[in-house]
Amino acid sequence: MRILINNRIDLIFLICLKLSFCYLAYILFTNSLGINIFKYPDMEAYKDCIGTGEIMVNVLYSELLCTFGLNNEDAISSFELIFLACSINIFGICAYYLLFKDFLDRKGQILFILLLSFHPYLAIYFPRFFTDLFGPLGILLICYYAVKRIELNIIFIILSLILINLRASLMPPLFFYAFYIFLRHFRKTNKVNLSSLLLMILIIVNFFLYKGFSDTFIQNNNFYDNKLFNIIFLLGFREGAANEGFMNIFFYGGLNGYLQFVISIMLLIMHSIGIYGLLKFAFTKNLYELTSVLTVLIVPLIAISHMRYLLPIIPLLLFSFSWYLFRKN
Repeated sequence: MRILINNRIDLIFLICLKLSFCYLAYILFTNSLGINIFKYPDMEAYKDCIGTGEIMVNVLYSELLCTFGLNNEDAISSFELIFLACSINIFGICAYYLLFKDFLDRKGQILFILLLSFHPYLAIYFPRFFTDLFGPLGILLICYYAVKRIELNIIFIILSLILINLRASLMPPLFFYAFYIFLRHFRKTNKVNLSSLLLMILIIVNFFLYKGFSDTFIQNNNFYDNKLFNIIFLLGFREGAANEGFMNIFFYGGLNGYLQFVISIMLLIMHSIGIYGLLKFAFTKNLYELTSVLTVLIVPLIAISHMRYLLPIIPLLLFSFSWYLFRKN
C-alpha cells in the first residue's frame, strides 16, 4: 500500500493517459477506419466447453468463458469482458512500472510511462479479452521473481500452470526459467531443486496435451514463404502484413497505408533496441534468468510471426528501451 501511495501521481498519470489514448484509438479504428477491434476469429477454437467438443489449446480460457456463458464472438464486445480486460491491463502496466521504475532516472520513468500509455499495439489489445491478455502477466511473473530474487516456490508453480492454460505460448519462457533455476541451484549446492524440477515436468505434460495444436501451428508460413521475414514481422508489423504482404497492406492503401508503414518501422527499431537493452540489463544486473522471456518468440519465429506474438514481452521491451536511454547511475 505504501508503494501505491508513494507513486500515486505517476500511477494516476499513467492510468489516465492509457485510458484516454485507448479510447481515442477505439474511436479511430471504429469510426474512421471502420475496423471492428472486437472481431475474434480464434473464438471458433474456444467456443467448446469441456465435455461438449474438442478443446485444442488454452483450456482454462475456454472454460472461463463457458462458466459465464460468454463463449461466443459477440460476448467479446460485452461490457463485462471489456471491463475485465481493461482492469487486468491496468494492473499489468502499473505492476511493470512499479517493478522497474527504480532502475530508471526521472526522464526514463516519464518515457516509460509515455511508452506504456501510447504504444499503439498495447492500445488495440487493451479492451480485448483475448488469450493474448495473459501473455504479459506470465512474463511479469518471471520478472517479479527475478528482480525481487524470490526463490521459485509453490505459488509460482500454481500461477504458472494457470497462465499456460490461459495462454499456451507462455510454456517456453516458464520452462526455461525453471530450467535456469534448476541448473543454478544444482551448480551452487549439488542438490536438486524440487520446485523447478516439478514445474518443468508439469509443463512438459501440459505440452503433450496441446501437441496437436502445436503441430498445426508450426506448419503455418508468412506471405513470402520465407522464415527470414518472420523477425521483421514479429518486431514491427501487424498480422495483415504477414498474411498479405507489404504491398497489399501499406502501398496500395494511400496515405493511411504509408503512415502505418512508417509507424511499423519505428516500432521495429524501438523493439529491436528494447531486446538489446533487455540483454544488456540482464547481464549488467546479473539477472540472467530474465533472458528466458525471449524464448516466447521461438515458436512464432519458426512458424508465422507478426507483432501479436511479441505482445507478451512488449511492456518489458518498453522498459529496457527506456533503461537503455535513461538508466539510473
